[in-house]
Amino acid sequence: MGGLRIWQRPTDATEEEGGGGMQAVREEEVEGLGRAEVKAFWTLYIDVVFISLDHGANGVVDAAWLAMLAALRDTKLPRAWWDADVDGVLCDPDPGQRLPLGLKEDLPIVLSFGVFDVSEDGSEEGKRKEKTNFILTDPDAFEESLCDETITLSLAGNGKIVKIEKSGGGAVEAPEMKQLAARAEERRRECMTALKGV
Repeated sequence: MGGLRIWQRPTDATEEEGGGGMQAVREEEVEGLGRAEVKAFWTLYIDVVFISLDHGANGVVDAAWLAMLAALRDTKLPRAWWDADVDGVLCDPDPGQRLPLGLKEDLPIVLSFGVFDVSEDGSEEGKRKEKTNFILTDPDAFEESLCDETITLSLAGNGKIVKIEKSGGGAVEAPEMKQLAARAEERRRECMTALKGV
């Protein structure tokens, strides 16, 4: 998100005279300018308000994350520059000069799963417990309350798992985790396709 920086560089005339004049520089013009410097940054705040929490704690986080990405993809910031006379940042009021944030395509997506364990007890002597799990994608509050374990994966665009958050037990082991990663990658593609259509 290099568009959050407000770059400046001394003008040639003031550099020779030893003055402190500055001229506005766009992000794409910075390369090869020599003494360009960052004078300010944009700061973005995102407020998420939940109207209903019926979907379960993890599903709400998934939806909030996708809403945030959709909002950031559409965000355009005014062209801004440092004005030495006012000792502050000024912005161009022309909407045609606004620039998108330039988000990377491989931003992580948050995806939630619930694991419902229906394994047999193995109560008869000598009978081993047979492991049977059902994995639910994006469980709602009711489904989540019945699950033995919930898992939230943060998955980047290259299929790399950025973060795993597990709670509730040991129902998921390595084979199931591989299955979850494959399902998360497929779900991520669906989400990104939906975001491009927004």
